Order: sequence, then C-alpha cells, then structure tokens
Amino acid sequence: MKLVTKYSLKIFLTAIFLNLIMIGFSQSLNEAGEYYNSGNEQFSAKDYGNSVESYKNCVDACLMLGAEGNDLKAKSEKQLATAYYKYAINLYKGKKFDQAINTFKKAGDQAKAVGDTKLQKKAVAYIPKVYTSIGLGLLKKKDYENAMAKFNKALQLNPKYNKAYYGQGLVYKEKGETENLKKAFDKVIEIGPEGNKTVIK
Repeated sequence: MKLVTKYSLKIFLTAIFLNLIMIGFSQSLNEAGEYYNSGNEQFSAKDYGNSVESYKNCVDACLMLGAEGNDLKAKSEKQLATAYYKYAINLYKGKKFDQAINTFKKAGDQAKAVGDTKLQKKAVAYIPKVYTSIGLGLLKKKDYENAMAKFNKALQLNPKYNKAYYGQGLVYKEKGETENLKKAFDKVIEIGPEGNKTVIK
C-alpha cells in the first residue's frame, strides 16, 4: 500500500511539475509576442526609440524559449534593424549627433546580422553626413581645429562626400589659407552633387 502511495505521489508531483513548465513556457511565449506587438505599434506611431527597446525585449524573451522562439526572434531582429535606422534619423534631425552616430552604427551592425545589405549600407553612409553637421556647428563657433577634425572624419568614412570638402574649404577661408581653400573647392567641383548622396549603392 505504501509503495502504491509513493508511486502515485511521484506521478502526481511530476504532473504538477510538467504543468508548471508548460504554463511558464506559454507565459514566456505570450510575453515575447506582446513585446513584438508593442514594438510594431510603436514603430507605426513613429516612436522608434521605444520600438527599439520592445524588439530587444522580444529577442531576449525568445532566447529563453530556445528553438520554439526562433521564428519570432528572427522577425524581431529584422524589425530591430529598421527601428534603429529610423531612430537614428530622428536623433540626427533633433541634432543629437553623438547619439545618432552610435545608433546608425547599431543599425548597420544589426542589418548586417540579419543579412540586410541595403539597410546596412544606408546606415553606414549616413554617418559622414552627421560628422559634417557637427563640423559645421563647430565652424559657427569658430572652433576651426575641431571642425576640421570632424570634416576629416567624414572623409575617412566617405572620401567622396562633397559637403565635407566644402566644410574644409570654409575652415581654410576663415584661416586665410588660400591655397588649401582652392584645393578643397576644386574637390567640391570635381566630385559634384553626386557626392552628397547618403545612400551608397
């Protein structure tokens, strides 16, 4: 009788344990889905900063699910790349330049991770534009040395970015370096407006 009781108790406890696991799994899957849906809603509302966080939370939740969460994880990772990119553009427009650069880099890395080459190139190509904008702001403050450093950084990333050469020319103009001014503006003419495109094909 005692053996039967112990065996029955073991089966009962095992059933409870398995039930708790299934409940926990279901809750985790629902939680991941809720994060993903929130990310989509925030993205549609152009609340890209919060959509980034929601997609990241979804990825983390999916990792806890193992293979069962792979499909949702893949969808969220793809959306995350686009959300980073859109968020970076908003940061740039809001003149939060350092944060924009960092977010464009994250967008490029995430796009590369999900195999979106086109988005990766778009994100990376935007960074010289941000550095040039920083340089122009420093130029207005007559901080010529740091302005030039930003224009140089932009050209390291994209040697054909026209506006960075134009910025260099303005620095040389203020410093009275006529020969260097001429070289910079000659470069502007040589490259033409095509160099200002932020999308590299």
